[in-house]
Parts: sequence; C-alpha cells; structure tokens
Amino acid sequence: VAVKHKLGQALGAEDARRVFGELLGNIYRAFQYREDRAIYNALASGVDGDLLRSLYLQFKRSLLMAEQGGAVSRVKGMKIVAGKVKQVKGGFVYDCTWRVTGTVEHWGHVHTRENEYSAIMAISLTPEGRGRITGFDVTNEKRVRFETGLRTFGED
Repeated sequence: VAVKHKLGQALGAEDARRVFGELLGNIYRAFQYREDRAIYNALASGVDGDLLRSLYLQFKRSLLMAEQGGAVSRVKGMKIVAGKVKQVKGGFVYDCTWRVTGTVEHWGHVHTRENEYSAIMAISLTPEGRGRITGFDVTNEKRVRFETGLRTFGED
C-alpha cells in the first residue's frame, strides 16, 4: 500500500494504521500459498533485509506445528485492535495489537482459534510512500477464543 506523504513529514495515525494493516495482512496472505518459494516471494514484497528470512522461518515453523498429524491450518481473518504510531527517521514505529482468527482441521473436526498478538513493528517508507517492515518484535501473545466443531462437507 502506498500513502501520500513527504519524506521527513509526520505520517498521520490513520495512514500508519492502514500501512501496518496492509503489511501485516500480506504476511498472513503469503502463507495461503503452499510452495515455499511463492510464500517467500510474497513476504519479500513487504518485509526487508535480514528480517525476511527470520520472519519466514518463524511463521513457517508455527504453521508446520499446527499441521502435524495431517492437520490443515488456515487464517480466516485479521483485525487490528489498537495501534500507536511514533515517527522515526525514514518511517515509523507502530506499537500495535491485533487478533487473528483461524482454523485447524484434522480427523474430521475443526478447531477455531482466535489469538491476540502485541508487537512493536518498525516500518520504513520509500520516497514513493510504500511501506516495508524492517523490525518485528512480538511482546505478547494470548489465546482469546477456542472452539471445536465437526467438519461439515460442502463448507469452507
């Protein structure tokens, strides 16, 4: 996502939230792909430098653990709960909380989970106004909701 701003000029709270939301959403969308190269390339569009490899491995490990024993995990939605922007040279730092709803399906039943995460993200902005995640530090993680149901055929 690109936002209109001049380098060195403060980015508004709504624009920062929008940039953060798009970048975070891109991370979760990347893992809808099944091939490692496609996942990595999708992540590379919004994550910078050494963080790219680290983030890829962290998310991949998390999803693989969920998929042990033939389980299939899917992210169904992501919602930003709160965020506070702090301007820094070349971008901003976003202290944020978001919730992710997903399912893990195995052995004929489906677990629906909603987890809440808090993190401090460093985001750089290019002269064109495009954001890239340059720092990602998760400060808290908790399960908000957990349900189990039977798999019904014909439903996603």
